[in-house]
Amino acid sequence: MDEHETRETSVAGREQLLTLLDDRVESAMKGTGGVVFLAGDPGIGKSWLLDRIANRLAGKGITTLRGGAVDAEGMPPYLLFLEVLGTYIRAAPRDLLRVQVGAGARILASILPELELKLVHLPKGLRLPPEQARLRLYEAVSEFMLAIAANAPLVLLLDDLQWADSATLDLLVYVARRCRAARVLFVGSYRPGEAAENSAFEHAHIELSRQRLLLEAPVTCLSEPDLRSLAETQLAGAAQPDLVRRLLAQSEGNPFVAEELVRNWRETDAVVQRGGEWSLTERDDGRFPSGILSAVRQRLSRLEQETVNTLTAASMIGRSFELPLLAAMMGEEAVAVEKRLLTAQRARLVREVLPGRFQFSHDTIRECLYVQLGSTERRLRHEAIGSWLESFSGNNSAQRLAELAFHFGRSSDRVKGVWYSRRAADRALQDYAFEEAMRYYREAVDLSRQDDPEYGHLLLRRATAARLAEAHGEAIDAYQRARAWFELRGDGQAAAATHGLGLTYWRSEALDRADTALEAALSLAGEEARPDTVRILVDLADLRGSSLNQERAGLELAERAVAMACQIGDGRLEAAANRTLGRQKVLSNDLSSGIVLLEQALDTALTVDDSAEAAECYACLANAYNWACETRRSLGLLQPRVDIALKAHDPYQLRHAYSWAAHMATKLGDWLTAESILDTQAPIVERLGGRNRLPTSQSCMVSWPMNVASTPRQGTGWYVAWQPTEPLAVIPWPGTSGSSD
Repeated sequence: MDEHETRETSVAGREQLLTLLDDRVESAMKGTGGVVFLAGDPGIGKSWLLDRIANRLAGKGITTLRGGAVDAEGMPPYLLFLEVLGTYIRAAPRDLLRVQVGAGARILASILPELELKLVHLPKGLRLPPEQARLRLYEAVSEFMLAIAANAPLVLLLDDLQWADSATLDLLVYVARRCRAARVLFVGSYRPGEAAENSAFEHAHIELSRQRLLLEAPVTCLSEPDLRSLAETQLAGAAQPDLVRRLLAQSEGNPFVAEELVRNWRETDAVVQRGGEWSLTERDDGRFPSGILSAVRQRLSRLEQETVNTLTAASMIGRSFELPLLAAMMGEEAVAVEKRLLTAQRARLVREVLPGRFQFSHDTIRECLYVQLGSTERRLRHEAIGSWLESFSGNNSAQRLAELAFHFGRSSDRVKGVWYSRRAADRALQDYAFEEAMRYYREAVDLSRQDDPEYGHLLLRRATAARLAEAHGEAIDAYQRARAWFELRGDGQAAAATHGLGLTYWRSEALDRADTALEAALSLAGEEARPDTVRILVDLADLRGSSLNQERAGLELAERAVAMACQIGDGRLEAAANRTLGRQKVLSNDLSSGIVLLEQALDTALTVDDSAEAAECYACLANAYNWACETRRSLGLLQPRVDIALKAHDPYQLRHAYSWAAHMATKLGDWLTAESILDTQAPIVERLGGRNRLPTSQSCMVSWPMNVASTPRQGTGWYVAWQPTEPLAVIPWPGTSGSSD
């Protein structure tokens, strides 16, 4: 049960933890943020500690937000942040909220629908590649939380992190790092045993520890003196030593079990008060089984069967559930169902968190009830829940789609299981939660049959999500299966599957396989002028001309891409094709022609408002100007590169734009300008420090030498490891030394 309901007056054995948490809150109030994880087994008191923190912070001018992950009830991506920030948005004054979300309002609204409902008119968003858009979302969430903390210290209480989705945990690591020098404190709880099964949690734990942001606080079992205090609080009187020893032996120091044991003793008259002390009677036969599940079963055994049946039905819905849904599922009047729920509430098995909305006091209670159901009954009830949810309008929210996918995916209605799993996956991809999208697409594929008309398309979507999530093995397998499925049916989508396969090989640095796959994709696409064919040509030109040192082949492919893009008349395609051709010209040492093409590509990208493409063009031009010995022109690109990075809210572009400009100023011997640029860059680098990797893109690595005006590939100096939708990262050229950028 929720420990706060049963131990509000006792802090036995938890004084040290409460002092530690008070100290961390005090540090956060002074501007030193961080993360505290409370680690312990079910029933050990983690939720109670979070409740106690919330109570202590009330009235102190601190913004306290609470959220929690749940197990297997259809969680949307970013659930914890949806809860805590959604709560804040609903309560915040509109004018203050508009200032706090700032330029990130549009992308924040993509995962926080409350924002658009409250602010109504939001600024137009930018079209960015998925990886860059995800970074922009993460940055927008960070800026929003920093703005909240600027008004008052911010404490976020996050329960049951062992069940958190990977999108939530990735975002937690990012935001915690961004807020390390702010008045923001995260306090989370988790179960170590179950957390070990969540690879995303393990990764987040390692990252937070590596960045020295995490303080681990184990919540341990209570000692015998602590149990004496707990028993005497529960019994409102002194307890004899024999009673305390029995309590320790059977509860093993778990406060949840200890409380249940004491309550059971009282309700069965197994304890009696004599001479001011409580002692055990002969009614206690010592057969009360130890363990939290046994404690729950004992409590359930004292309820009427109708109430247990109602709770069992509720366990199908999840940790929290709505009265109308439960009544509809059971085919009964809401009044009768509510009456039984109130009985369960008096037994402290559930609690009413909002009018008509209940929650199990402890997830173990739900687990204990759920496992009693047979597989057939589960399928029927999941289908009933899904049908009830489906009857409402507004089924496009991430939360509702996740619930529908969960329930229909476990029902006997396979078709709806596939349909809602796909829609939930599409929504997760839209919200840049690539791992969650991959998981939903995987479920949709598993529920489908190979003769389903959408089977190949599901495989293709699954492969794309896996590639974005950098699960290269799964992506390759799904692309290969999709290609075979489409080829068997003579479907043109075989080219798209083969194109994706080539990009995945490229990302995993299997260049020969990437070349073979992209060549096959081009063959499957045919000679017709289509956008997909242009993209294949662009990628194959980049691979051969830049990574495989086949300049002539790269030039020919890029020229075909430009001609086809112009024939189609798509400005975005024209910009990408001209940039690729310009890059190949420069790599072939035709600097003047290459620069003209790159400038043309930049003008087109700016005209069609393609910020990502414009950033790539600026990066290419900065290199090309330098090789043409036009160092000042290269340096002069700093301000427009900064402007485009600010427009896209992409701090990674800022970092590399400043680094490059400082390098150019150094070449010119302008030490004061170089120093000023580096001083401007320093806080940006500090903010971004600790990321494992730069965002990847759909294209692959290109190596360009620098500081060489005539024969680039034969020179020495520096080269740029760069991907077309990724900021520049400068690495020493082999055989030389130097500092990055």
